[in-house]
Amino acid sequence: MLRTSGVLLSGALLLGSTFATAQEAIELDTPEKRFSYAIGQNVGTGIKDDLGSSGFDPDTFMAAIRDVFAEGGRMTEEEMQAAFGELQAIQQEAQAQAAVADLAENRKWLAAKAAEEGVQATESGILYQEITAGAGNKPTAADTVTVHYTGRLTDGSVFDSSVERGEPTTFGLGRVIPGWTEALQLMPIGAKWDIWIPSELGYGPRGAGEDIPPNAILHFTVELISIAGQ
Repeated sequence: MLRTSGVLLSGALLLGSTFATAQEAIELDTPEKRFSYAIGQNVGTGIKDDLGSSGFDPDTFMAAIRDVFAEGGRMTEEEMQAAFGELQAIQQEAQAQAAVADLAENRKWLAAKAAEEGVQATESGILYQEITAGAGNKPTAADTVTVHYTGRLTDGSVFDSSVERGEPTTFGLGRVIPGWTEALQLMPIGAKWDIWIPSELGYGPRGAGEDIPPNAILHFTVELISIAGQ
C-alpha cells in the first residue's frame, strides 16, 4: 500500500537550499552541505524502504522539491491526494491479480505433493506425512497442547520455529489457524509429522506480516509433545 515516508520533510530540508541532479557532483566541503546531504540520504533511504518499486520516480520527486523552493509546487492538495489514490488503486489491482495467479499455482503444487508416496490428504485439503509414529491420545479442539515445530514456505524459507528458539510452544488448539486446529487433532502424542496447509486454512489472501505472502501454502514440521492434563 502506498504511504509517505516516515521521515518529516518540512523544516529539515529548509536548511539545504541547493539541489542538484544525481549526475552532478556535490562537494561535501561545508558543515551545511554535509548536513543537507545527510538529511537527503536519510529521507531517500526512508522513501526507498517505504515505496520500493511502487512507481516512485526520484527525478520527478527532485523536480517537485525544486519547484517548492522556487514557486511553491504545481499541484493542489486535492490533486496530490488524487495522485496518491490513483497509484494505490493501480497497485491494489496488480496485487489482486498476482494473488489469484499465486493461488492457482499453489493449488497445482498441492496436487503434485498429494501424489507423492506416503503423503495423505484430509477432505479439507490438508496434506500430511508421518515422520515419527505416536502412541498417545489425540487432542480435541478444546485442548491445550505443547509442540515443537518449524514453519516454512514452499521455497524452504523458515518463517517461524520453536526448534530454533530452543523451547516448545504451548497454546490452545482452538486459538490457532484452522489448519493447525484440524491437523493436530489427527496426531497422537509423540507423533512428528510434516503438514502442508492450504492458504484457505492458513492466512488466506491477507498473508501474515512480512514473511508470509498472500495465499501462501504453509509447511509445518510438528512434534506433538503433550496434551495438558494428560
